[in-house]
Amino acid sequence: MTAVDTAFVGRLGASALAAVGVGGSAILCVTSFGVAVFAAAKVQVGRRFGAGEPERAREMLGTFLRLALLLGVISGLVSFLVSRGLPQVHADPVAGRLCALYTAIRSVEVPLALVSSSLGQWRQGAGDSRTAMRAALLANVVNVPLNAVFIFVCGWGVVGAALATVFARAAEAAWLLAGQRREGLFWRRSSFRRALGVLRLGSTTGVERVLDMAVFLVLAALLARVGSVELAAHQIALQVALFCFLPLIAFGEATSVLTSQARGAGAPAVQRSLVRAGFVTSLCFSSVAGLLLVVLSEAALRLFTTDAAVLASGGRVVVWAALLQWLCAPFNVLKGLLRGVEDFHVVAWVAVGCAWIVSPPLTWLLAHRHGWGAAGAWMAMCVEVACGVTLLLLRARRLGLLWSSASSSSAPSSAPSSASSAPQEARGAPREESLDALP
Repeated sequence: MTAVDTAFVGRLGASALAAVGVGGSAILCVTSFGVAVFAAAKVQVGRRFGAGEPERAREMLGTFLRLALLLGVISGLVSFLVSRGLPQVHADPVAGRLCALYTAIRSVEVPLALVSSSLGQWRQGAGDSRTAMRAALLANVVNVPLNAVFIFVCGWGVVGAALATVFARAAEAAWLLAGQRREGLFWRRSSFRRALGVLRLGSTTGVERVLDMAVFLVLAALLARVGSVELAAHQIALQVALFCFLPLIAFGEATSVLTSQARGAGAPAVQRSLVRAGFVTSLCFSSVAGLLLVVLSEAALRLFTTDAAVLASGGRVVVWAALLQWLCAPFNVLKGLLRGVEDFHVVAWVAVGCAWIVSPPLTWLLAHRHGWGAAGAWMAMCVEVACGVTLLLLRARRLGLLWSSASSSSAPSSAPSSASSAPQEARGAPREESLDALP
């Protein structure tokens, strides 16, 4: 929904765009922990459905909802506190003030976002991806007219954009809760102790996602020091590219769920077939989307702004965004594959390590020292993802997850025998994590 906010506030000038860019990144960074925890824990949901244990899988929904309430309150408070320090990020004092106000208002939506995420991720683990998609569509249907009314009719500017997003998120959460209540929320079958177990299971992925998203906030802060024009160009290009990036994330999530289900059913051949299909589908999509991104870049950028300087900088960024799109295709599938076999720690180390070791210093070098602005930041991200793809590919190959070979016997399975457990440990197979030990 930040994309909708960006499209509307783009008519208000570079300062408003810069404010929404940094504020939206801050909210995304804070909420990403909870979202990632549920994304990791849904692997257990998929495994239980795959193993023919639907009742145990349903119990996890109540657990997810309990955890969403806990994390929602904490994350909302953190978002509000973060908003107080955001004016210091901007060289432009007007952008800084607007950014703090926008982020403070949007902190109200954070608990709602995590409730929506808990429901959506659980249903994805159960094999239903349509419900979450319909809820997201509903939220945007609500968000678009409210943005138009609050910004242009009421004249509330950036404040109106933030309020529209809060109301849209409330509609999304209400729709998901109402739909699931007919089937049951399974609240009484759960406990806060199990909720803490889910938190422990997904905390590695949560920390990974926060640190990964924090890099975007750092990049935005670095570009804010260059100027509002470069930050505005970065924000617009990011929102344009997100329309293409989100399906790639979905391919990765689908790979994670299907891999976990195949693993729970004890079908490694099916697992490898699904991974190959994920690679082919995501690479084909990213190739077509990247080409369209370059060809239609000017028209897409003009949907957000008419500022000539911002358009010129954004045009340079889109070329690198298209390359990043192609690199992210295998990156997301590989992350989904390894999460599906519960190799969370390796994915976290690779994603976070590449993000922090590569992107910030390269952005400083290219954007500041060489004066390439927003384009320099996107060059740095391309290098980061290329390094990540290489490392995860080596890990998946080592575990025998990509093709059938003698090494595949060392790949993790849902119920490894005692005879094969020693080779698995020797080859560095991921440690099994489960909620089954909790009462």
